Amino acid sequence: MVWRDGHKAIWNRLPARQKAWAPKPALFHHLFHQSQVERMEQVVEQRFGTIDVLVDNAAIVGPIGPLQDNDVSAWIQTIHLNLIGTYLCCRAVLSLMLRQNRGKIIILSGGGGAFAWRQMSAYCATKVALVRLAETLALELVGKNIQVNAMRPGTIATDGLREVIDGWRESGDTKMVAVGQRLLPGDDGDISGRLINAEDDFLDLPNRSKEITDSAAYMLRRVELS
Repeated sequence: MVWRDGHKAIWNRLPARQKAWAPKPALFHHLFHQSQVERMEQVVEQRFGTIDVLVDNAAIVGPIGPLQDNDVSAWIQTIHLNLIGTYLCCRAVLSLMLRQNRGKIIILSGGGGAFAWRQMSAYCATKVALVRLAETLALELVGKNIQVNAMRPGTIATDGLREVIDGWRESGDTKMVAVGQRLLPGDDGDISGRLINAEDDFLDLPNRSKEITDSAAYMLRRVELS
């Protein structure tokens, strides 16, 4: 588990019974430092001997507002954490997964992976890049028994969502504020390289594995005019 500095308090509040089985956070720093990400992998491998699943969930919203008004350093930092941080995590675990001939990588794409949201150019750019990263990595790992998929988890009432709504409010985008306020209240067979939605029927996905993998379903594709 990799936690940022502000999350130390969460670990300290965990009941003792949960701390007994949960790995103590190995690092409390940003994920765009290669040496720290590699150290994370080493700590987990040393303790457990295996890494079966990697869930790339860490991300920031980044600057909110018109692109030309965004702080340049904040825009670039969003790319570093959301995209490069995910790349470094995937890179760090792949060596072990390839040696053990199994593994699953789940990359959280967020709503920005499927839709463009105005006032959030940095966030959306990183999220759509993550969808393509998952698809590309899945192609590289064909035949290796390692599945890689992007996951759109749906809207969750988090501090991040409230930050987005506050940003829309400050920019005067009342329509997006209204949208945000409405949002506040198994075995996957051979499926890999896809953008999976939280609203999908996960129990039925294995039954549709061939149908999905033989088509461009759940992928980023140009739609031609008929």
